[in-house]
Amino acid sequence: MILELKQTGRGFCTAGFAIKRLTEETGTVSLSGKPWSMEAYISGIYRGMEFEMLPDRHSAAGKKRFRPYRIRQDGRETGSVYQTIHKDSMCKSSGYHRMEKDGMIYSMYPVGFGIEGSRCPVYCGDRQTAQAEKDGTVHNDMHYYRILATDENAAFTTVLFCMYMYVNACYKPGKRAALSEVKTVSVTTDRFLKEKYNPDFRERITD
Repeated sequence: MILELKQTGRGFCTAGFAIKRLTEETGTVSLSGKPWSMEAYISGIYRGMEFEMLPDRHSAAGKKRFRPYRIRQDGRETGSVYQTIHKDSMCKSSGYHRMEKDGMIYSMYPVGFGIEGSRCPVYCGDRQTAQAEKDGTVHNDMHYYRILATDENAAFTTVLFCMYMYVNACYKPGKRAALSEVKTVSVTTDRFLKEKYNPDFRERITD
């Protein structure tokens, strides 16, 4: 299945997104924060299920968990998402995103393809379940993610990953949106991350 996570609005410290599959709107997401903080409260609804993502300031230290957010679904605590690292050697490490939810562990690996944008494969264990794609050009500070997923759970998990990426990399509290065209050129050379990208995965996904 293929989803679109498209930004529909942006305020001084707020943002809104619509989630669509084909012509059907399957959910919405809103984000709100404060001008002096890069953290934000994220809430939304996906196919009738309410969810929240909240900064977790009390997460256990020393576990390679950076900028953690708690996840709630229909008022129930279901897990967390955070940045972590993979140690390749004593001198080399690779950063990626990890999610622990409902007893399962998911990993998202950011891979940059220059002006084409990024392709971020999502794995559950050693099996790829989804991929988030983002163009290299952003118009008027409105961001867009394309989600390719093997099933509904993989799609929702990737929506959470994309919102986590947005709040960490694209959220600009205290600044108003302006007419603009910004091109980001990022090329991943990290072997560990590049090996996670499967160019054939997209061919397996249909609308």
